[in-house]
Amino acid sequence: MGMRNAASVASFSFSMRRKLTSQTQKGKIFQPIPTSPPEITTFLPNSKTTHHSPNISNRKKFIKFARYHSIKSDFDLFSLEDATHLFDQLLLIEPLPPISTFSHLIKAVYKMGHYETVFSFYRKMNSFRIPPNMYTFNIVLNCLCHLNRVDLGYAIFGEIIKRGFDPDAVTMATLIKGLFMVDKIEEAKKLFFKMVDIGYPSDLITYATLVSGICKFQKTIEPNSRASEVISGVSLGDALYIFDQLVLAQPLPSIVTFTQLLGAVAKMEHHSIVLSLYKRMNLVGIAPSMCTLNILVNCFCHLNQMNSGFAVFGDILRRGYEPNVVTVNTLIKGLFMVDKTMEATGFFAKMLDNGYPFDIITYGTLVNGLCKSGNTGMAVGLLRVMDKCRCKPDIRLYSTIIDGLCKVGLIETAMDLFSEMAGRSIPPNIFTYNSLIHGLCNLGRWEEATKLFDEMSDQDISPDVVTFNILVDALCKEGMTREAHGLLAVMIQRGEKPDIITYNTLMDAYCLTGEMNEAVHLFDSMLNKGIEPDAITYSALINGHCRNGRIDEAIRIFGEMPRKELKTKIVNCFNNLIRELCQVGRVWDAQELFNEMQAYNQSPDLITVGC
Repeated sequence: MGMRNAASVASFSFSMRRKLTSQTQKGKIFQPIPTSPPEITTFLPNSKTTHHSPNISNRKKFIKFARYHSIKSDFDLFSLEDATHLFDQLLLIEPLPPISTFSHLIKAVYKMGHYETVFSFYRKMNSFRIPPNMYTFNIVLNCLCHLNRVDLGYAIFGEIIKRGFDPDAVTMATLIKGLFMVDKIEEAKKLFFKMVDIGYPSDLITYATLVSGICKFQKTIEPNSRASEVISGVSLGDALYIFDQLVLAQPLPSIVTFTQLLGAVAKMEHHSIVLSLYKRMNLVGIAPSMCTLNILVNCFCHLNQMNSGFAVFGDILRRGYEPNVVTVNTLIKGLFMVDKTMEATGFFAKMLDNGYPFDIITYGTLVNGLCKSGNTGMAVGLLRVMDKCRCKPDIRLYSTIIDGLCKVGLIETAMDLFSEMAGRSIPPNIFTYNSLIHGLCNLGRWEEATKLFDEMSDQDISPDVVTFNILVDALCKEGMTREAHGLLAVMIQRGEKPDIITYNTLMDAYCLTGEMNEAVHLFDSMLNKGIEPDAITYSALINGHCRNGRIDEAIRIFGEMPRKELKTKIVNCFNNLIRELCQVGRVWDAQELFNEMQAYNQSPDLITVGC
């Protein structure tokens, strides 16, 4: 029964739309727009006499005046006060003007951005029993969406159906946009799918609105937040369904809409599927834009197919496009991803010689790749290249190089760059200080590390959890576990929450010194704070109990490990437990652990096999 009703509504509304279209073509809904202003100046209130009552004795001239200024007027001269005055006077005319006059007036107010006023006009029109048309409804609906009142927008949608109109593509696109504006992506998606199922019309604007909304939400997703499975409620299946609708649409949506959808799928990390969709676009004759080709380059880079990435680069040149900084940055990053450092720097040098402009992101990509591959000297050299190219290094770039230098023990060069930053009036940030303090602590240069820590406080830069973790680790390595534990209390007092690294460092230190009760107390405290243990946590405790002859406790903790993947990461714990069990004569228990170890596809070391 419900399906028959839905079909009846759809059939009826489609027939109504045809009638409305026919009426529009005959001029019954909207009268022709005047091309020159009527010679009337007394209808608007004078700025000095705002209560002046206009002359409305000539009905036709007044309506013509109202329509002209609603459509053509300069908003600097035609104010909200003028529009409100005209609206009130239109309501006094008998018989009332046609709905087209009111619709054009509220459209003018909408363009001014006075959405609440538009809704007020609409309610007043209802009180005067002025029947709205689809044009009116769509304007009011748009205003409600801008006011984040999509709930009232649904009420307007119901009113459209109640009055026998057929919601058109503009109506549906506006509702979808309104849902996105209030972060209701799931509802927006369901509305679109329901539109398609019922047969409501969709146009290029509908598709563009839906895809743009999805891309907007992608920008709010945190990195590494299950992006490969779903993006804010839009799954890969949803994206593919939308793509199918796009290629079937007539006329085809613009390349912008297709490109946005390809970008959405790429962000889900389904890079191979992006390439497949691009082939389908080619089959239906959709020519790629520069942005489309950049997405392809990015996908090939993530798939470690650099030859194909450079093939797209050649295609860009053949199509007459100019490779932009995004293209070059992506290719450089891709080369670093496959450990082709020399090729990355060579490509950069070639593009630089050809006069391609680079931005700070290019240099940042190079610096990051060089530092990760241990080529910190080349990274420092890039700073000098930037000086010649008049591209000013920023704090992020300096901090990356300083961090790389500290990790390989080149603390003096790092400190020189730190001084250079001050000379260039580039203030350091918490990452800069953390890198230097870590480097100094690793070299045992406590006095200089303390000086930097004090300087950081003087600069009103508060230590974060990374800073405290560096200090805790350094103190534990010096055998000062109690002092390191004291920093835990300081962190909490300052409102800085300890993380898994903080607890793991302290627990490992206590286990190494045989203070297992303190380690277990920290473990319980961590659980009480809702911090989930990882493989390092369990490894420290299990090995600590083994070293201190507490085999049963070690086995108990090993059995409590909640996730299968954790056991595959601590093969050394298997080995230690088996050896300890053999040493105390518990051969059968050792054999069971050995069998379990093999079940996890883990291989024992030679010492364990010798047991």
